[in-house]
Amino acid sequence: MRRFGAAGACWVLIVGAAVTACDGANVVPKPIGHTGIGDDDDDDDTTFPSGDDEGSVILTVQQPSSLDPAGSTTLTALFVESDRGWLNLVDCFTSFCATQLPAAVGDSVLVQPTDETLKDELLTRDMGNRIALGDLAAKKQEDGSFLFYSTVEPGPADLGNAPMGLTLGGAWADYRGTDDIQPPSP
Repeated sequence: MRRFGAAGACWVLIVGAAVTACDGANVVPKPIGHTGIGDDDDDDDTTFPSGDDEGSVILTVQQPSSLDPAGSTTLTALFVESDRGWLNLVDCFTSFCATQLPAAVGDSVLVQPTDETLKDELLTRDMGNRIALGDLAAKKQEDGSFLFYSTVEPGPADLGNAPMGLTLGGAWADYRGTDDIQPPSP
């Protein structure tokens, strides 16, 4: 086990809870107490999430440093039938696996090392040739039957302050969000 700490120089956005497949439709989560059915707001949707498929979308903006003088922006995503309890499923293949994240800058949590055998246990979902988060797009990559999406751009991206939308399709119904996540303030 290793420790992972939240660092101020690197922004990591994890969009996992917002990416859940549904049976035949995309259902936007409603606040507790709001059923979305029978209200006069014309958003009635009686389709309920299956709870099976899940997605892990991670955007990392690395500021320039002595290790990477130019900095970089990486968008990586993985869509599976189950995340096996890992909060950062995408990172499980490149750095570490976590069941919890640090609560604040300076905090740390115990993590497990990368586990390449996890690829054999996961059933991945095809979301089309590319996914996008805001202006950043990641192309589909294949490793046998294992599908994932990834792109690395030189330099740290200016995410701005406006909400970013997730765009995907394929195995799930097409989705074109406009305000799925709010970038952190630098």
